[in-house]
Amino acid sequence: MRTYWWASPGWVTLLLMVPICLIVAAMPRSAYLEFEQARQFFTGDQLLLALAGLLAFSAGCGVVGYVSRSAQRQHVRITPPSRILHSHYRRAMLAIGLIAFAGNFALVLPVLADPGLVIAFLSGKASVFALLKERTLQVPGITSVSNLAALFAALYALKPKIADRPLDWFDHSFAAMVFVAVLLRAVINSERLAIIEVVLPIGIVWFGTVGPRWRSWLSLAPILGILGIIALFAVTEYFRSWTYYRYYYNDYTEFVLSRIWGYYLTALNNGAGLTELYPPSFDGTYTMNWFYRFPLFPWVKAEEATFWEYAFRYATEEFNNTSGVFAPMQDFGTVFGILMWFFLGVISGRIYDGYTQGKFQYMLLHPTWMIGVYEILRLFYWGSSKYFPTLIFTVALIVFMVRHRAVATAPIAAQTVHPLAPVAARGDRTRS
Repeated sequence: MRTYWWASPGWVTLLLMVPICLIVAAMPRSAYLEFEQARQFFTGDQLLLALAGLLAFSAGCGVVGYVSRSAQRQHVRITPPSRILHSHYRRAMLAIGLIAFAGNFALVLPVLADPGLVIAFLSGKASVFALLKERTLQVPGITSVSNLAALFAALYALKPKIADRPLDWFDHSFAAMVFVAVLLRAVINSERLAIIEVVLPIGIVWFGTVGPRWRSWLSLAPILGILGIIALFAVTEYFRSWTYYRYYYNDYTEFVLSRIWGYYLTALNNGAGLTELYPPSFDGTYTMNWFYRFPLFPWVKAEEATFWEYAFRYATEEFNNTSGVFAPMQDFGTVFGILMWFFLGVISGRIYDGYTQGKFQYMLLHPTWMIGVYEILRLFYWGSSKYFPTLIFTVALIVFMVRHRAVATAPIAAQTVHPLAPVAARGDRTRS
C-alpha cells in the first residue's frame, strides 16, 4: 500500500527534521539567552554532526526502499498479507487496553481522590503544580505499563486491516475509557508526550495510507499536527506555568509559541554541548536508558549523569532534554554514532517496508516506532524507558498472533485432479 511521506521515517527525517535543525542553528544569540543557554553549541561542527546523523538515518531507510523496489521490479512473489482471527485479536486488544488503563488511572488516582487539590489546579495556582507531581503514584512498574497506551492505540486503529472486522461500538467505548485515563495523566502529571503517543499511531494508520481517492491536503498533515501540538500545549501550559510566566511575556500567544520552540532549541543545544564538552561514555547511558531505569534490573546503576554538571554551567534544569540526534555520539563517539544512525535507518526502513506490504508483524510495530522518528530532535525515544515496555509487549503480541493467524485456502481451479484423489474431477466418470 502507498503512504503519504509523513508516514515514512526516511522522508520525515529529510523533509521535516533537517530543516528544523537548520532553522535552530540560524537563530540569533538572543533566542538562546531567552532560555538561559549561556553558550550556543549548536553551530559549526556540531550542526554538521547532527546533519550527518540524520542523513545517515535517511540513507539507511533509502537502502531498504531501493532493495524492495528492485525486488518488485524483478517480479519477486510477495506473500499475501495474513489476517488474525477476530476473537484472538480482540482478546489481545482487551488485555493491552486494560493494562494501559490501569497504569494510567492508578498514576493519577491519589490526585483525583483529593477534590480540593483538583480545584486548586484548575484555578491555575502555580504552587499546586509541584504538589501534583508529588501526589501522583510514581511506582516504576506502574509508570512503565502506563506507556502501553501507544500500543493499544495502534491495535485499535489497525483492527479493520488486520482482523478484517470494522470497529464496533464496544471498541469505541473501550478505547474512549483508555484515552480518558491517558488524558488525565497527561494533564495532571504534565506529560504531553502521552497524548502524542496515542494520537500519532492512530493518525498514521487512519490517514497515512493513500486511498483510491488521493487527497492532496493530507500530504500537508504535519502542518495540522503542528497546529494540534500548539493547541495542546496552550491548554496544558496554562494550568502548569502561565501563572508564573505571565509577568515575563506580553501575551499568552507569545508565551506558547516561544516555549514550544524553546524545547527544540534547548534540546539540540544541550545535546551539542554535551557532545562537544564530554568524551563518549561507551555505557549506553543515552541510547539504552531503559536498561538503567527498568525495575527488573535494580542491580544495574548508571554512572552519575554529566547533564546536571553541564546544566549548572551552561543551561537550566527546566529544559533538560538532550536531543536524540546526539545520543549515539554521546555514547559511542562520532564514527560509531553515525554508523549507529545508519543501522537504525535500515531497521526503520525494514519496518516501514513490511508495513506497506501489509505484514501484520510490521503493521503492529511501525505506528509506535514512528514516535521515535518524530521525537528524534528532542530525545532518543527508542532507547527510553517509555518505549521499552511497548516494544516488549509488541514482540509478545507478534509471537501470539503468529500462532493464531486466519488460514485461507484458494479454491482449486484446474479441471483435473491427482489420480489418487478420492473425488473425481468435474466432467470425468467415476472410477469403479
